[in-house]
Amino acid sequence: MRGLLAVVLWIGGVVPAVSAVDLYVAPAGNDAHPGTKEKPFATLERARDAIRALKAKKTLSQPIRVHVADGMYRMTDPLVLEPQDSGTPDAPITYQAEPGARPVFTGGRVIRGWKRRPDGVWTARVPEVAAGQWYFEQLFVNGRRATRARTPNKFYFYIQQVQQQPLDGSSSRRPRRARQIVCLSPADFQVLAKLRPDELRDVNFMVYHKWDN
Repeated sequence: MRGLLAVVLWIGGVVPAVSAVDLYVAPAGNDAHPGTKEKPFATLERARDAIRALKAKKTLSQPIRVHVADGMYRMTDPLVLEPQDSGTPDAPITYQAEPGARPVFTGGRVIRGWKRRPDGVWTARVPEVAAGQWYFEQLFVNGRRATRARTPNKFYFYIQQVQQQPLDGSSSRRPRRARQIVCLSPADFQVLAKLRPDELRDVNFMVYHKWDN
């Protein structure tokens, strides 16, 4: 989950020039802080909850602005905004990046303990992955998408034959339902012979072919 912030919870009309309630969020903030520029919150959730508390007093009549500082915000859960979090024509609620800032929100986890092997390959042991408790399909290194382990490392294995079995009694080249069997060279499967049964369950086949039905 990555993205730049620009959220306005009320759109339309002209907002009168009235004083606004300003709340601040920063990566180095603290959710125990009051949310001021000098002592910002650390999360959008805390800013949202502070706004809910203000609205609960039923005295809120001015716009609310949440200023988000530059930096990386790591999130374990999505930010949930409900109807109660909406503003009004006279008191819109705006979440905005500070001028020149490009805050990034990510649900990724940092993997530590990398070691370089003599052959130049970098490895890191992640206990949750080894135990089959955590799976991921994307890896970023210093902000750039990295290539996961794959076979072959260059080019592809090539399909030798495709067998199609119609399932609706039709002999048409394009049946409504069919089972397709993709055949590879036996030599290409030898890499799988080295894997344990539990490792075989983690194998993903990426197949590129022409969709014709």
